[in-house]
Amino acid sequence: SSLVGLHTNAFIRLFKSKIGMPPHAYQLGKRIEKACMMLHFSPASIEHIAAATGFCDRYHFSRAFKKMRGMGPAEFRRMVEID
Repeated sequence: SSLVGLHTNAFIRLFKSKIGMPPHAYQLGKRIEKACMMLHFSPASIEHIAAATGFCDRYHFSRAFKKMRGMGPAEFRRMVEID
């Protein structure tokens, strides 16, 4: 935030007003989007995808994924394989 000349809280408020969500939620959404692409198009393990998208372990990744997508990553992968 010092790069744009704003205090952290001011930056967060501005970001949220323009994007509709705080920076952390936006970044998490982008990481989950990347994970969805990897689950759909890559044979990589869920553990590998978790690490590649910046999660500390599969458990943390699975919880975040389920919270955002309404299903776990393994279920998502099975669902897209059927389509």
